[in-house]
Amino acid sequence: MASNTNDSIDEFATQLGLARHELDDLHLCNSFSEPEVRELLHQLRTRLIILIGNDRENLAHWMRDYNLALKGVPLDLIQTPKGFRAVMNYLDWFIER
Repeated sequence: MASNTNDSIDEFATQLGLARHELDDLHLCNSFSEPEVRELLHQLRTRLIILIGNDRENLAHWMRDYNLALKGVPLDLIQTPKGFRAVMNYLDWFIER
């Protein structure tokens, strides 16, 4: 199972233009099953593409830069379930506007 989770995280990092080591502290893996982690990462990527487009450089920039509304860096926030939910809620709010 850990191997599949690592593969999912590697793929997610690549799709967003991130380095794999930037997701080394992804604590979602401790709170959710491997299929759930894959689905959460897929949902996050989908929302980001809806709002930003499929440009890896722009996606990585958004993930790495401080966000005033979130009061944090999205890449740091998604490391925990609580932060991940905050980022998803923020993205959902923008999509629904």
